[in-house]
Amino acid sequence: MTQQLRANVARAVGVRPGADTKKPAERYGMTMWFNVIVPDLDGGGTSLGLWSGCSGLEVNFTPEGPLDEGGNYDSPRYLPGRITYKPLTLDRAMTVSGSTKVRQWLQRQAAEWRDGRGAEEDRPPITIQLFSGLSPGDELIHTWTLRNAIPVAWSVPTLSSGTGGGIAIEKLSFVHNGFLNATQSGPRIGGHRTGERARLRIAESTQPDAAVTFYCSPGKFTLSQARQVKLKDGQSINDGSKVVDDDALSVTLNDLLLEGTRAVKAGITTLKKWLQPLPGPPVSPGVPPAAPKEGTPPGSPESKRAEASFTPLTLSLGATVAYLPAKVVLKSITVNFTRFTPDGTPSRATVSLVLQEKT
Repeated sequence: MTQQLRANVARAVGVRPGADTKKPAERYGMTMWFNVIVPDLDGGGTSLGLWSGCSGLEVNFTPEGPLDEGGNYDSPRYLPGRITYKPLTLDRAMTVSGSTKVRQWLQRQAAEWRDGRGAEEDRPPITIQLFSGLSPGDELIHTWTLRNAIPVAWSVPTLSSGTGGGIAIEKLSFVHNGFLNATQSGPRIGGHRTGERARLRIAESTQPDAAVTFYCSPGKFTLSQARQVKLKDGQSINDGSKVVDDDALSVTLNDLLLEGTRAVKAGITTLKKWLQPLPGPPVSPGVPPAAPKEGTPPGSPESKRAEASFTPLTLSLGATVAYLPAKVVLKSITVNFTRFTPDGTPSRATVSLVLQEKT
């Protein structure tokens, strides 16, 4: 074999020309050698039995676009979108011990769903390991750690005496929060590890521990500000469609989620308290009432009513956002209760808030 032919063969099999071909070949993951660790009834890192099949280990990146960009008709542009994962499905032949253990584990999950705990606590991850074989010299090829896996289905095949019989295969399916950078030692993306959540938090400015933390940050929020404009003829108009208070920044937050009976009760109670005006200072005898606002006719109800004071709040999205107001007050709250325990206790609520900058 000529030297040139040897070089061509080496490149075809992925070997650098001149490299040591006696080096042990890299081992490959074998689809039949894998291990699935599912936290069992005692919460330990043991298994819900042995599984013979695993499907659904897939991640998909879904960019947004193409953008409708004027003047650019031959080079589509895309923006980062969502990262999604397929449901994971495990399968195996049914056994007395394995199927009984799965049923008991699912019964515990069902009880947690009914009693209102919901998604208050993150669930232990499911771990899947792929090996090159089972001999001592074989290697662990790859590990997937599925965060916060939630069961979605447990199924068995149709039972029939007319099909000639066969092994009954059970299937257990999960949805999960993903497996990219799931470990604590994983790299950070955008200042935080994948899977970590920045939650919307509203707290009292003077008592930071008095706060409401929602299950997640909103998908979007609205900032609006309006200012009065004086016309030449002396009339006034607003350059915004709505004005809560002139010149004040308004923050609108919709579809905020409170999850679990404790979070719903504590959150709604605190929000209702923040809507109430703070107690005013006592009026000393002989002290004249505060002067009415400019433009208020004397003797009108507005001139006799003292200006109310409300609890100053701070708004946090998990990161420092310069354009958010330093202090806000709660202007309105709308609550929809969407889930209840068997005894009627609300266990999930969506909340809409309007806050206004406190100047």
